[in-house]
Amino acid sequence: MANGRVVYKKSYARSITRDSGTSRLDLYSVRRIVFARNGQHRFYIDSSELRPLTASYAGRGKIWAFNNLPAKVRRMSGTSAFSEWTGGWLGVLKEQSEDLGEFLTEWLD
Repeated sequence: MANGRVVYKKSYARSITRDSGTSRLDLYSVRRIVFARNGQHRFYIDSSELRPLTASYAGRGKIWAFNNLPAKVRRMSGTSAFSEWTGGWLGVLKEQSEDLGEFLTEWLD
């Protein structure tokens, strides 16, 4: 398994479709995506939690999708890895950005 590789919990080959020369994951046939590094599973996200993020990403909401990813991932024990933030948009954005950095560090280190 490569460093920082994402592991798909269902048959990976059947869940990827080709669309105009690009690969796209079929989130309706995958139950869970596991974020792993060096063979160690670190986090997971259920496809039902990932669908709104991918829809936003495809609809020009890339920053929103990335900033909201940490609040949707879970540790392998099933507990939430990060909090969902509420309040003023600037404060929420700051906390989400910090969570994203921490998520990436924990996943890739």
